[in-house]
Amino acid sequence: MVNAKSTKEKSQEEIEEEIDVWHQSSDFTKALKKSAGKVFDPKTRTMTGRPRVGRKFNVTFPELTIEKLKEAASKRGVGYQTMVRIIVSEKLKEYE
Repeated sequence: MVNAKSTKEKSQEEIEEEIDVWHQSSDFTKALKKSAGKVFDPKTRTMTGRPRVGRKFNVTFPELTIEKLKEAASKRGVGYQTMVRIIVSEKLKEYE
């Protein structure tokens, strides 16, 4: 029978014992090795082999600009944040 205690109710020893059981499970080990280097894609709810590359930073746009970005992105079938990356990449090429 499965132990129904929540994590908060378990002692440190019980938690470590449970971790050991999971790590000894061949299914867990296979899944862990299979997912190495992959990231979770929330849109498709699957693991992708494309780890995120780059750096995040924040930019503030007026609401009207965001609406225009969303319209343009919808026409291309991409998200508006992807559209921002596309526009920035295309414009940067003009400055090279």
